[in-house]
Amino acid sequence: MTKETDDLFDDEVTTGATLDSGTTVGGNQVYHLGNDGQGSGLDAEKVDGSDVATPGDTWTLSPSVKDGGVSQGGFATPSSDPMGVGFDSNECIWHTDTAAVSIYQLDQVGTVITQYGSPGTDPTGVAFDSNDCVWNADEDYNYGSIYQLNKSSSVQSSFATPSDTPLGISVDLNGCVWHSQGGASESIYQTDQTGTIQTGFACPCVSPQGLAIGSDNCLWHISSSAGGYLFKMTKGGTVEKTIGEGVLPNDDSSPKGMDFDSVDSIWIAGVSTTSIYEITSGATFYQLNTKQ
Repeated sequence: MTKETDDLFDDEVTTGATLDSGTTVGGNQVYHLGNDGQGSGLDAEKVDGSDVATPGDTWTLSPSVKDGGVSQGGFATPSSDPMGVGFDSNECIWHTDTAAVSIYQLDQVGTVITQYGSPGTDPTGVAFDSNDCVWNADEDYNYGSIYQLNKSSSVQSSFATPSDTPLGISVDLNGCVWHSQGGASESIYQTDQTGTIQTGFACPCVSPQGLAIGSDNCLWHISSSAGGYLFKMTKGGTVEKTIGEGVLPNDDSSPKGMDFDSVDSIWIAGVSTTSIYEITSGATFYQLNTKQ
């Protein structure tokens, strides 16, 4: 056995010795926060090489950010049954409404720029691909379709969805189409642009609604269950974060479509208040700074 002396301590520590505290010393530096009350004598000034708080030190808290939900504003939708929300490359909001059976183009204060009839009968989700084509999910009287359109409303292609209740829709950078399905299946599917299923898994919660892909390349999925839950998921379906319940302001209990803008704010349509809300990507929490 060898003897080692640490300049943090006055006493020698024997390698391999078991201290009164039950700690076995293996030859590396041993850091211990405070006195363990076991007579070990390990009253360290550092833990893992970092300064630790001692009486009389001044510590400060500063705000930081994490994914959450802080409302930044919103506006009334142009019709009474708001559903899908999607952003084009010009940062315009595209929005579907089932009551008007229409697709709208709006600016970010809610002014209608364009309105045209949906190619189906019950438009739900709306999204854009990297070529700025419009993708529209539609329940089509319980049949279920996805349409690809240009911005002038001309249908470029379409395919039937795996179930009869397509809701949210998003297109990733590889051109894969992701969509959430309600009804009996309550699933999320990845298909190619002809509708061939590439993967699928169960939604993380009942009452699935909108779907979006963030700049983090993760799936974000919203549910209207219990006032609204927001899930961050991998593309394999593993939930990494849950935000809820009640993700919308003004007690709106029925969130529907969602998408991200270029600064990662989340825009969500709420049916209860017939509004579209901007929710920042960050909620405040506090981190401990180094001592002053």
